[in-house]
Amino acid sequence: MILKKIAFFVFLSCFLFLFVACQTDQEKYPDVSHIEAKVSIVRLDKILAKAQQKAEIEKMIAENGVFKRDFQSQTGMPDSVLVEQFWTFSQNPKVDTLYQRIEEYYGDLAFLEKELAQSFRLVKYYYPDYQIPKVYTILTGNQMDLHVGDSLIVIGLDYFLGARSPYRNEEMPAYMLRRFSKEAIVPSIMLFLSNKYNETDPEDRSMLAQMIYHGKANLFVRKTSPLAADSTILGYKNQELIDLEANNLAIWAHFVEKNLFYETSRQVQQRYISERPFTGEISQECPGRVGRWLGWQIVRTYFDRKEKMTLPELMKNNNARQIFEQSKYKPKE
Repeated sequence: MILKKIAFFVFLSCFLFLFVACQTDQEKYPDVSHIEAKVSIVRLDKILAKAQQKAEIEKMIAENGVFKRDFQSQTGMPDSVLVEQFWTFSQNPKVDTLYQRIEEYYGDLAFLEKELAQSFRLVKYYYPDYQIPKVYTILTGNQMDLHVGDSLIVIGLDYFLGARSPYRNEEMPAYMLRRFSKEAIVPSIMLFLSNKYNETDPEDRSMLAQMIYHGKANLFVRKTSPLAADSTILGYKNQELIDLEANNLAIWAHFVEKNLFYETSRQVQQRYISERPFTGEISQECPGRVGRWLGWQIVRTYFDRKEKMTLPELMKNNNARQIFEQSKYKPKE
């Protein structure tokens, strides 16, 4: 509810740094200038911060039917309760301070509208039937980052104020908190959207299936987020991504020696797939979610080998073992 509050000590060359940092420049994107995708963000956060009378909240709810219906479908609140909740929240004295920080950090959101429009064009290029949703921004008191549905997207701007913001979710560890910057908004939306198209085999409970699923998801984001760096998409610091590239062979050897690809133990899988500050089974310096990163290496190698394969065809392929074997992926010496 809205009111509640391997060693990695390796000397790396400048070439490797530039290779990792500039991977977005090497990606080739189709010309989508002919595809219509207008984005006009509805600033509910501004209405909440500026509201002086309850009638302003009533008007906000009445004029944004898509938002109201979606919110009510999740909470079951009637209009009167919904208005009262938002009105009470808007009158919290901390809301104005938080909104001022948002204004300083984001400006008029023109950059976000432009970036979202380009990403939506790319989604429509691959999926012509995709209907562009309405986009709303809101304040939630750090209770929600994103809600991505078929008809609307809601962005909790106060969740994406960067690592140095004094207004942050105190329950979130620092290694996760630093990912919530304005540069991460569009890639995060695309990651949520990938779930709509990312098919899996419900009978395959292997580590590999998890790895390939996340690999496909990240490739979807890469193909629809032209301005995002790989480090932003994958949720790593630049140096972490460089270190992973430099120690790929050691990571691969660990997975092979421990026979992890076809491991079905949920507990073991979580050590390599779930959020952790580091993967201690490999090294104290190895970042968490390394299985997702390795899945990304396998999937993009597979996709590059299949020159005629489209992104929708990749996302539809639920055979993790086939993708793995046909990728012929092996880390470079």
